[in-house]
Amino acid sequence: MSRWNERRATSAPQVTFVLILALFSDLAAAAPSDDVRALFERGEARQAYELGRKTPEQLGNPAFDYYFGLAAIDSGAVGDGVLALERYLLNNPGSVTARLELGRGYFLMGDNVRARQMFEEVGTLSPPADAAARIKSYLDAIRERENSYRTAVTGFAEVGGGHDSNVNGGISHDSINVPIFGPVTVDPLGREIADRFWSVAAGVNVNVPLSARAAFFAGLSGENRSHADADAFDQRAYGGAFGGAFKRADDQFRASLSGGRLDVDGEQYRTVKAATFEWNRSLGSTQGVGVFAQVAGIDYQGENRVRDSRLYTVGASWRRSLEGDWRPFVTASLVGARERNDHDRDDLARNLVGARVGLGLTINAQVNAAFSASYQQSRYQEADVFFGERRRDRYASAEAAAGYAFTPNLGLRLELGYFDNRSNIELFRYDRFVAALKLRYDFR
Repeated sequence: MSRWNERRATSAPQVTFVLILALFSDLAAAAPSDDVRALFERGEARQAYELGRKTPEQLGNPAFDYYFGLAAIDSGAVGDGVLALERYLLNNPGSVTARLELGRGYFLMGDNVRARQMFEEVGTLSPPADAAARIKSYLDAIRERENSYRTAVTGFAEVGGGHDSNVNGGISHDSINVPIFGPVTVDPLGREIADRFWSVAAGVNVNVPLSARAAFFAGLSGENRSHADADAFDQRAYGGAFGGAFKRADDQFRASLSGGRLDVDGEQYRTVKAATFEWNRSLGSTQGVGVFAQVAGIDYQGENRVRDSRLYTVGASWRRSLEGDWRPFVTASLVGARERNDHDRDDLARNLVGARVGLGLTINAQVNAAFSASYQQSRYQEADVFFGERRRDRYASAEAAAGYAFTPNLGLRLELGYFDNRSNIELFRYDRFVAALKLRYDFR
């Protein structure tokens, strides 16, 4: 055997030993990142973060930095998570997920500038639909944050049209039985009328910060609705509100004064003036509750003046974001009210209770949907002067809407609604189906 072969034969065990040591060294180095990843993917972010903190020598290892960064942000150690993801992106600059999560970290740190920059960069990379929807929600939240520090003017303009099966809320048959008079033929304008309609609406809102916690707000809006044939029921509604808001930790308080007017067929029909107080509390990032109270004066014109009243309302609400691909958002509310007649007509005074539930879905960055159902029960104080019994109404509705956004500001919306009022007095029973398609532009 040559001297070269002797040298190679002699060193072979040594080389094998060195390779084995290197292999075990690599496995040992990989083990912490694998464990952090496993814990994070099981939803145990806090445990993954604590384990990662015990192996600081792994910092700089891309496989470790990625999952350690995600776990740190989800555990509330946002600074550690941001540093880890920044290191990861130095080695993997094209990672859409890492950039999105880093943007989230900046957002949680309150760094709106870098958060917006990161989200906008990811938006140019054609991210998946769920990521695009998240980016939109974060950019909206950043805009809302910035509005709390500077005067913000927002608004909308909307045009649309549709079909209403009962534009006047009329009854479905020609005659009713009135105890005092017997069978009575109902005026044609009191019977249900189906018609097409067109609508135009617009509004503007101003928010003026007074301090880090307080702000002044004001808004104006109006809508005009015209019918193809039943022009006697054309409506124009407009109104405004102003007030103040105050934040303290997880609580927000709002107080406002508002007013509105409804015209029917070009004539003033009703005005409303109201004072409202609201309190809302955030219960973490996904849930909140609120209560409100309102006093309103409702005044009618002409022969309807006898219906003038004061309405006292209290209510409570709950809202929650749920886990899911479509980012479901649920709401629920309860309300109770008493309406007092200004002219001592207790047959026109009532107590009412109601409830409403809703579900919102963000299918992707362009498509969203919403569904709601409500129920309200009214009991009047005295017997109706014509029908000789106290009126009791049960009102229910079901509504659905789907929207498509052409751009962040311009969107198309389909709205469907079914409304049903059941009453022990025949004159006040009706049902109604409304379908509308609306094009809306929001400016902010």
